[in-house]
Amino acid sequence: MTSPLLISTLVFLCMLASVAHAAKPVGRWADVVWLAGAFSATFALAVWAGVSPAGAGLVVALTAAWRLVWQGSPQIDLSLAGVCCGVAAGLYASSGVPAWVAGAICLGLTVSAVVLAQDPHFRSARVLDTALLVTAWTAPLLGAAPDITAGWQSARALNQSVEAAAADSIPAWALVFVVLALLAGAARKFWMKR
Repeated sequence: MTSPLLISTLVFLCMLASVAHAAKPVGRWADVVWLAGAFSATFALAVWAGVSPAGAGLVVALTAAWRLVWQGSPQIDLSLAGVCCGVAAGLYASSGVPAWVAGAICLGLTVSAVVLAQDPHFRSARVLDTALLVTAWTAPLLGAAPDITAGWQSARALNQSVEAAAADSIPAWALVFVVLALLAGAARKFWMKR
């Protein structure tokens, strides 16, 4: 059983990423079709197949990292916003909220971000990049928390001890994630200076 606080926090992070992706000036309002298409496909898949906290955290972290490393076109940004919005609505619906209510709330927030982004005061690049950075770091950790807790409880229930060296070492995936994030940030910094 996943805690309601964890689901609510993940939905908040998904919506934060969705708003950060959507907060770009739209050249043509026809580009909003990309948002609607990505939302519809992701939401339908999330409701049909179900979405786990780990899956939601991973999808949102990957979209945030993609946007931080590669500044794309408005169509790509709106598609990423639709994916994050669809994941949030699917996660919200899997927690017991009717699917149409979850979809309407999440899509309404994302579309309002698109409308508000037409005002230059709303879309500070520093704030949006910080929101995406926080999302990229915290969403996978929160998403994996139930699985890590269940694994730890299973190990304790079986009374299996772990060698001290293995318990004290940092997992390889955590080091790889940190190194990749640092390299992506450094590459972006050098690219922006040119």
